[in-house]
Amino acid sequence: MPKKQTDLFFDLVEQLRVGDPADGNISRRLNELIALSELLATLNTARELDEMLDILLLTIMGQHPCSKALLYVRDDTSWRLGISKGFRGKGPAGDRLPRPDQLADLPAVTAGDNVGDGPLADLRDQFPFEVVISARNEDKLVGLICLGKSLLGRLSEEKLTLLNLFADFGGVIMGNRLYRADLEKVNRQLQRRVFQLNTLYEITGAFARCYEPDDVYQILANNLMGQFFISRCAVLTEPDRDVPAFAKGLSRDLRIKESLGAESLADWPRQVLKRDQIPCPQVQAFMARAKLAYGVPIFSEDVYLGVLLLGSRLDRKVLSEADREFMVSLSQQAAVALENVRLQAEVLEKKRMERELQLAREIQQRLLPKKIPLLDGYQIDAEMRPYNEVGGDFYDFMEHPNGSLSFCLADVSGKSLPASMIMSTAQASLRALTSFEGMCPRQVIEKLNLHLYHSTQSNKFVTLFFGFLNPQDHTLQYINAGHNRPIMVCSEEKVQLLHKGGMMVGMFPNAQYEVGTVPFEKGSLLLVYTDGLSEVADGDGEELGDDRLIELVKRCRHEEDVCSGRRHIVDAAMTFSSGQMVDDLTLLLIRRNA
Repeated sequence: MPKKQTDLFFDLVEQLRVGDPADGNISRRLNELIALSELLATLNTARELDEMLDILLLTIMGQHPCSKALLYVRDDTSWRLGISKGFRGKGPAGDRLPRPDQLADLPAVTAGDNVGDGPLADLRDQFPFEVVISARNEDKLVGLICLGKSLLGRLSEEKLTLLNLFADFGGVIMGNRLYRADLEKVNRQLQRRVFQLNTLYEITGAFARCYEPDDVYQILANNLMGQFFISRCAVLTEPDRDVPAFAKGLSRDLRIKESLGAESLADWPRQVLKRDQIPCPQVQAFMARAKLAYGVPIFSEDVYLGVLLLGSRLDRKVLSEADREFMVSLSQQAAVALENVRLQAEVLEKKRMERELQLAREIQQRLLPKKIPLLDGYQIDAEMRPYNEVGGDFYDFMEHPNGSLSFCLADVSGKSLPASMIMSTAQASLRALTSFEGMCPRQVIEKLNLHLYHSTQSNKFVTLFFGFLNPQDHTLQYINAGHNRPIMVCSEEKVQLLHKGGMMVGMFPNAQYEVGTVPFEKGSLLLVYTDGLSEVADGDGEELGDDRLIELVKRCRHEEDVCSGRRHIVDAAMTFSSGQMVDDLTLLLIRRNA
């Protein structure tokens, strides 16, 4: 017990001990001592703070009979009304009082004419109290007791001293209860923070197992809605999307009437915002229709990923600063999870493309002939350089029992696995068609065209040059199906561009093709190529073109073998373009020696 209260208590006891039993004051002082003892016993047995305040105020009013009284309790830097008596309502609120530090020098008991002066003047305008008693705990002001006009007249000094003693004993117990309540409050807050930290830890693990954005939204919504007793939420992502990316507890036909605008979303502060604080009128309008109260932006660093919109709390509690921090922390974890989902999708897509490219490479390698056929009196060579890992060009040779040779060089639209599949289909069909006895080149290409038309997409096609070389009479029958015109150099003066044929194959079912026939004269050199050769360009953007190719073929006629000629043409093209390719580069050379 503090020294001041101890001294007063023992003074009272001493007066009783030395006093005259016949003195009337002795009986009164004895009653006061009994009242004080009962107050202490009752205060110590009170379980709740409100119960203790009620007992304290009623006891004081018993010593100072009055019709109205107030008891204010310190709440850190402000006051709150703990209990009131005699008022129709609760009585004047604590915001009418100055801060506790401004009342640190307030006397233990203020009564009489001085009670309305000083910092309590605003409160006295609402309640004309007669006595103000300060309740302290270890010199810290913890309560204020305001008593109305006494029904028994002016208080004596002894009565004021007793009231002060009552207030001080009450202040000690009140302070202890307040400290205990504060400690319990801190413990509850700590437990809630620990729970939230555990939730964050568990959610981080749950987010790590997400493979789709919807999984992330579901975990985020479930935890926040369960944590804060919220029944509805929505997630807005793309600014141009007119429906939420995710919604729970909302009508399915809710729409965002206007585009959100990416520029407004990028300026959102990284904090929980009430509906009227959100810097986007379209979102505010949507939230009003959907009865949503809060917005939590989802950002990955400075990149806007979405905004989580939440309804009001069913328990009607206000979000504390700690609650808001938890929401922001959870949204940041969700942002990391969404970024991981995106990266994971990119990795999976990359792996899928790598598998597709590997399969396409294998298909393409199987399509290319393992060796160049030998034909009496002729030299043949070919080369293909893909622009990317997998090209869209292929060439093939089909030898016939009578010694003749069919050959093909083709350029398939598209790239990667789809183009490889068309290559495979075209080559298999071409090999099958050329194996039939008596089928001329026109029939082969027309049937190939019809088959590709029915077995491929409408936007897929193949340009090709198909040739049938008869070494007995040295004639070449050919069809140019929308392909670059092959160059046949017979002499310095005689050059032919093989253009007869028709459109590319696979586009129209009833395409007609014309067969061209040319003699393959001794010493002639035939170059069949794709646009990846003729369209390479120099630093000024000028293409190699047909004229330069013709000059190259003329020079290659004098090479010892066709392999040297092929290398000469490719090296010249790469030198011209400084090694830069624009497409797959494929060429096929045939020279008649005898």
